[in-house]
Amino acid sequence: SIASPFGESVMDSASSVSVLRAADWEERGARSLEDALEQVPSVVPYASLGGATMYAIRGYANELSVRGTALQLDGVPLNSFSYSTAAYSLPFVQLSLLERAEVIRGAGSTLYGSDAFHGVIALNTWQPGSGHREARVFSGSPGSGQAAVTYALDADKLRGSVGIAHAHSGEANIAYRYTDA
Repeated sequence: SIASPFGESVMDSASSVSVLRAADWEERGARSLEDALEQVPSVVPYASLGGATMYAIRGYANELSVRGTALQLDGVPLNSFSYSTAAYSLPFVQLSLLERAEVIRGAGSTLYGSDAFHGVIALNTWQPGSGHREARVFSGSPGSGQAAVTYALDADKLRGSVGIAHAHSGEANIAYRYTDA
């Protein structure tokens, strides 16, 4: 759905597209969007300013690589006008709220504008009609963990989905004890 306004298969798409489903990143044990996107060929996430993540797509990366990648959530563009990116304003996206992620590797500017010069990352939440109902709690090392509740409803005249997630990373400022020889 990301490469064309019409539904296409990955084989018929005119772009280099990768589609990741929740089962794909769960199978690999991904805990964050960056972990999940590491399995896409020619996409490498790097830490940037303020907790943002930049994506080196097809080998292009520099200190401003947060620009040039369009980020969408359910078809809604999230890049801000002032920064030309969503990485600073929306750095943490919880995987447990997503059904799939689609990535165009390379220019997607013809469909998505100049924000998609390097690529497009389209995130899709659980949609009504999927019969999705779930509550999850993940734990990690001491002091870290994730919890999420998602629900998608498709009744006769009512369609909707809701999700809430919380993640705790633990203490990142760990004091180093120097040893005295």
